[in-house]
Amino acid sequence: MVMFGNPPYNGSSTNKGEWITNLMKSYKKEPGGKISLKEKNPKWLNDDYVKFIRMAQYFIEQNGEGILAYINPHGFLDNPTFRGMRWELLRVFDSIYTIDLHGNSKKKETAPDGGKDENVFDIMQGVSINFFIKTGKKKKNTLGRLFHYDLYGERESKYSFLNDNNISTVPYTELKPKAPMYFFVPKDFGLEKEYNSGFAINELFTTCLLGPISSRNDFAITFDRNIADIRIKDFKNSTITDDEIRKIYSIKDNRDWQLSQARKMVKIDDSPVPCLYSPFDYRWMLYGDYAFDYPRHQINDQLIHKENIALISTRQTTEHFGVFVTKMPLGQHKLVTPYDSSYISPLYSFLDTNGIFDKESRVLNYRMDIIEKVKSQIGKDVEPIELFDYIYGVLNSPIYISKYQEFLKIDFPRVPYPKNLNEFTQISELGKRLRELHTMEHSSSWTV
Repeated sequence: MVMFGNPPYNGSSTNKGEWITNLMKSYKKEPGGKISLKEKNPKWLNDDYVKFIRMAQYFIEQNGEGILAYINPHGFLDNPTFRGMRWELLRVFDSIYTIDLHGNSKKKETAPDGGKDENVFDIMQGVSINFFIKTGKKKKNTLGRLFHYDLYGERESKYSFLNDNNISTVPYTELKPKAPMYFFVPKDFGLEKEYNSGFAINELFTTCLLGPISSRNDFAITFDRNIADIRIKDFKNSTITDDEIRKIYSIKDNRDWQLSQARKMVKIDDSPVPCLYSPFDYRWMLYGDYAFDYPRHQINDQLIHKENIALISTRQTTEHFGVFVTKMPLGQHKLVTPYDSSYISPLYSFLDTNGIFDKESRVLNYRMDIIEKVKSQIGKDVEPIELFDYIYGVLNSPIYISKYQEFLKIDFPRVPYPKNLNEFTQISELGKRLRELHTMEHSSSWTV
């Protein structure tokens, strides 16, 4: 059996039939296939191309042998969320051959020599050619072999290479995918043990979520408060029809947001909120479900009119690791790099009683076992802001970023435990200075 083609790519898949939904459960488990995937937002696994891979896998498994050959987005090769899918494919197939064609203009990919790297299609999403081969001869409890090749350059040079080669002449490199990620791309993990001895950001902060998402930033965000006031007023105005609103503001419905429903959500006292849109870029936003697909109340509600601060960092990136800090709510999710999503970790959470946040009752957003280990390392109690500043100092260190750059591309950053009190104090002081500079704490240039 041979299944081949170029399946559709759609992150907002509407193919939600019971049969394929049940099949997809095997990709939504941790490697080993026994426990559910520990991801708060595994939505990219619902992309249509992933469902087509799963469908083909099913029929080949039923047949007992076969070949699956697709050209599809290359994100599944190294995105941490796809680790269960990668393990499942290695479990089923005897051998896997991938040619990463790169060309991801969203992430401004370039060739290793700094030259131009173009997509083989007229799209922004990078793609890969993938062969999954099942002979029925592989032992049941062993994983398949993995072969990989990177193809960079201009479009015509990629066409020439593909035209002149076949699966047996491509100079593949055999990879040895390792737990827990089972990457389908080469990774240099010489420092892995040292790096993993630290604590991950999402392990320390009990709330660590992707930033807010709006599919209509031109409407939801503005530099001018008066313009934001007018937009809210128009939304409330029942004499203005939905069609008129769509025409005035060029906004469209999508899977997660419908204008008619959104207008019903606007409250009488809704007003614009100052927000951080990107580093040192402060704007006004129409905050709430009426303007955002995912406003991330768990984060932004903790920062509106409250004495709080939040760490912002990338989780996965092909550009460069990014980190920043904010005392204001966030206006979008691509905050510290233009193409990679950012995750937000507030220092405190404020209790919500009957819809009212009690400013006097705040909860530290740290896991106490990690706090206790830091205390044991430095021999004294740790103030929450001291540890926050230590983390911020580490994550902004050029030495740290250079040393662990491979790891910072693939998952949440991990922070080394301080060796002693002197190291902790020095780094924490540097982190404090950076935090105050980056939040413009002593500046009067931004007023609300």
